[in-house]
Amino acid sequence: MITRSFPMAIISQVALSMQTVLTETADHLAPETGLIKRQRQLSGASCAQTLVFGWLSNPDATLEELAQTATAIGVNITPEAVFQRFTFVASHFLKRLLDSSIEQVISANPVAIEVLRRFSGVYLLDSSIVTLPDALADVWQGCGGSEKNSSASVKLSVCLNMTGGDLGLHLENGCTQDKSSPLATFSLPVGSLRSADLGYFSLPRLAQMSEDGAYWLTRVKVQCTLTCDTNSKAQRYELYEFLQSKDANGIDVRIRLGKTEKLHCRLLAVRVPEEVATKRRRQRRARLKEKGKTPSRRQLQMADWTVFATNALEQLLSLEDAIVLMRLRWQIKLLFKRWKQHGRIDKWRSEKPWRIFCELYAKLIGMCVQHWLLLTSAFSNPARSLVKAVKTIRRHAMQIACAVASQELHQLLEVCQIIASCLATGCRMNKRKKEPNTYQLLLALEENP
Repeated sequence: MITRSFPMAIISQVALSMQTVLTETADHLAPETGLIKRQRQLSGASCAQTLVFGWLSNPDATLEELAQTATAIGVNITPEAVFQRFTFVASHFLKRLLDSSIEQVISANPVAIEVLRRFSGVYLLDSSIVTLPDALADVWQGCGGSEKNSSASVKLSVCLNMTGGDLGLHLENGCTQDKSSPLATFSLPVGSLRSADLGYFSLPRLAQMSEDGAYWLTRVKVQCTLTCDTNSKAQRYELYEFLQSKDANGIDVRIRLGKTEKLHCRLLAVRVPEEVATKRRRQRRARLKEKGKTPSRRQLQMADWTVFATNALEQLLSLEDAIVLMRLRWQIKLLFKRWKQHGRIDKWRSEKPWRIFCELYAKLIGMCVQHWLLLTSAFSNPARSLVKAVKTIRRHAMQIACAVASQELHQLLEVCQIIASCLATGCRMNKRKKEPNTYQLLLALEENP
C-alpha cells in the first residue's frame, strides 16, 4: 500500500515519457532503422526494454541475464539470439532511441533552497569522456596521446538545472572542445544562472548571456587581464598582480574583464589556507606531468586563491553566496561518477565494436530513465542522497520493465508511485559537522543572511 503522496503531474510525466520512448518510439524506429524488417517475436520495443532494463538492473549483466530480462517481459529468446542482435543496425537504432530520450524535457518541483530560487534556474555545465577501443575512431574520434583519451572516445556534455532537475545531454567526439558544444551556446531563460567548468570559458559568450538577461558565475582563466578604476583612473592589471595588491582575504570588486572585451562584472576572490594551496600545487603538477608539461610560475601562484567572476549584482549574490554556489559544480561531477561507477556506462563485456555501442547507448538511455525517476521525489529534497536513490531504482528495474511491457499506463503509474515512496524513505544524507554537505551550506545561507 502506498503511504505517501507525491505530485501526480511529475509522476504522470515520467511514466508517459517512459512509455512513449520505450514502446511507441522504439516500435516506430525499428523498421525505420532496419532493425525489424518483418514481424518478429522481438519487436523494437521489446529489444529496447530488454537491453535498457537488463543493464539498468545489473550493469554487468551477461547474455543469460539479458535473455532472462526478455523472458520477464514476455519474450522467449536464447542468450545466443541476444548476442546476434548486437549489430551495426541495432547500435544505430539505440542511438536514435537515445536521441529521443534526450528530447524529453521533465522538471521536478523547485528545490526548497532560497538562494537557488532567486533564479529562474541554476544550470551546471560540464563534460566527461568515455574512452573507446581505438578501432572505433571512425565513429567517435578522440584526441589520442593518453590512456584517458585514446584515438577513439565520446564526450558526454551535460547541462543540469539544479532548481528543477531538467537534464540536457549531448554526445560528441572526444576531441571536441567544451566551448564548441551546442550546450555551451544554448540560450538560457531570462533570470537564470549558469555555472560552467573552465573549459567553457568564453568572454564573448558571457557577454551574450548578459545581453540576453541571464546571469553567470565562472572561474577565471589565469592569463586574463582586468581593468579596474583606481583613484578615478582606469588601470589594467594581470589577474595575479591585482590579487597580490590586495591585503584582504576576501575580494569583491567591480571590474572590466578581458584585454579587448572589457566585460563589466564583479571579481570575487578568496585566499585559501596554505595547506589547501600546497595541495593544489601538488595536484596541478601531477596533472600536467601526465601530459608531459610543467606548470608555469603564474599557475602555481594562483593556487593561493579561489577566483571567480559574475555579472550578478551584490543584492542578488553575495560573496558568501557565490562561494557556496561554486561548490554546486561538484554535483554534475557526482552525476558522471554515478553514471560510471553505478551505471558502468564506460564498461562492457565484449571488444566487438557494435556490441560496445549497443551497450553504451542502452545504458545511457537507462541513465535518462533513472534521472526521470529521481525527479519524482528525490531531487526536490535538499538532503537527498542520490547514490542511495539510484541503488533503490536499480532494485526496482524489473518491476518497471514489466510495467512498461504491459503497455498499461496505470500499471506503470503505480510502480512509479511505489518508487517515489521508496526514494522518500531512507535516501537521505547524514548531516556532517566537520565537513558539511553542500546542501547544509546552502541552507545555512538562509539561517545567516
